[in-house]
Formats: sequence, C-alpha cells, structure tokens
Amino acid sequence: MLVGDAWEIYRRECSDDILFWNRQRLAHEHLKALDGIAIESLKPSVIREALKGLSKYSSSTLRRDLQALNAAINTCRKLGLITHQPYIPMPKESAPRKQFATWEQMRMILDGADHYEPWMKTLAMLLCYTGQRMGIIMRLTWGEIDLQNQTIWYSAKRNSRQKGALDVAMNAELYAYLWNLRQQLGYPADNRPVVSDEHGRRPGSPNYWWRKLLNSVGLDKSFSPHIMRHSVATNLVREGVPLIKVSKLLGHSSTAITERVYAKFSPGFTKDAVDAIRPHSSSN
Repeated sequence: MLVGDAWEIYRRECSDDILFWNRQRLAHEHLKALDGIAIESLKPSVIREALKGLSKYSSSTLRRDLQALNAAINTCRKLGLITHQPYIPMPKESAPRKQFATWEQMRMILDGADHYEPWMKTLAMLLCYTGQRMGIIMRLTWGEIDLQNQTIWYSAKRNSRQKGALDVAMNAELYAYLWNLRQQLGYPADNRPVVSDEHGRRPGSPNYWWRKLLNSVGLDKSFSPHIMRHSVATNLVREGVPLIKVSKLLGHSSTAITERVYAKFSPGFTKDAVDAIRPHSSSN
C-alpha cells in the first residue's frame, strides 16, 4: 500500500467530520511528496528528505502534519490493511507561546464583533469566555447548551478523533448572552449549531472573518482564535487561578502540559524558592 492510499482511506473514515478533515487535508498537501512511496519503505531518511522542502513551516506545523500521517497509517493498520507501522520521527516542539491578548484586548475584540454578522459575536464570546478550541466551538449545538445549569457540554457526542474537552460552566456575562440569543432565535432546535448564520448553517471561512475583525480593532492578525484560548489560560494563571483548574478548563490530558506552558505566568511560581534565599542570615 502507498502512502497516498492511506490518506484516501483516512479521509473516507472521517468523512463525517469536515472540520476535522480540513486539518488533515492540509497535512496531506504538505506531505504530498510521500504519496508514491510504499508504507513499508517509509523510513526516517525518506521523511527527512520530504521535509527539506517545507522549511518555511514551523516545527509545530510539521509535527501536526506528521502526526496526521501517523494517524492515517495507524487507521489502515487497525482496519487490517497493513501489518507494519513505520517509525515516523517528530520534529522538536516549538517553544511555548509568549504572545497573549490581555483582558482589555479581548474586550476590544468582543466590542468590535458587534459590527459584524451576529455569529461573529457568538464565536468571539465562546472563544473568550470558555477558552476552547475553535473547531470544537464550531461543532457546538444548542442541544449542548444547558442554560438551566449554566453549563456548556463540550464533551457531548464527541468521538475519539477529537482532542479532549470538558464541560464548561458559564459566567454571568456568557449566560446572559446565550440566554438572550436563544430568545432571539426563537428557541432553536437542539441540532442547530450555536455559531450559525441566519439560515441556521455553520458560516464559511470563520478564520477569514476573524482576521477582518482583528484588523478593524487595530490588533495584529497573529491574535488567532487559538491565541484566544492561550490568552484565557495565561490571564487566569496571572490572576492566581490554580493550574489544576486551568488544566481542567482547557481539557488537557495532564496537568504537566499546563505546567510546562503556564507555570511561569503564576505570580507565586518562584515565591517559595526566593523566600529560601537568605544570604543575610548567619549559619551560626
């Protein structure tokens, strides 16, 4: 079996999840040079050669591409189409992000969204008030909004291909917004996407419109939807929210991931250490 065949089978297996496949499609485009190679011949040296033409991409992007390729091949193995799972070396992870939006900048985005289609405001509210990934937010339906208990069931009806997400409590502002939105929509059906256009459909090109929103409020386009997730976590840690609670909010599989990226933002991160520095104390 060729690598290109594995991609096609993988696409077929996740054809019910367009948002998920869009990321895999991009990975396939990046790694197109491997399509004609037999899976049993997929050696680290072959992969490194293919990556030479992708130097413009970050190591994080290449990691995601190769993880997608590994998942495609693993799917074929689970289906019994191949018996060999080749070793695919992964580039080093990029350094943790240092950029984040302050609460004030996030408020600028929320206010700016008022001048766009209503779905943009909904997307901005969910990004800034729940800290979840845009892909999961775009899949969210009204059946997963529990206004009575003020909870968003981001985990409901999820399959194994999607990254972890937890059920998130709403604060007063998000609750009021979603309550009013539901009234305006005339109590929408449970299967209607929460982020939807006037016809009840998921809007196209959300990233394009997000960049237009950033430009309109004077913020750099690097403040991507994923940076909003990072910003929520960073600001919470800076305000002293325990890392374990931030980890649960983000849906991280381990608090170690949260600590590696966000511990340095905690105001008490090194407090115990510096309190133990006592050059002025006598040892006698």
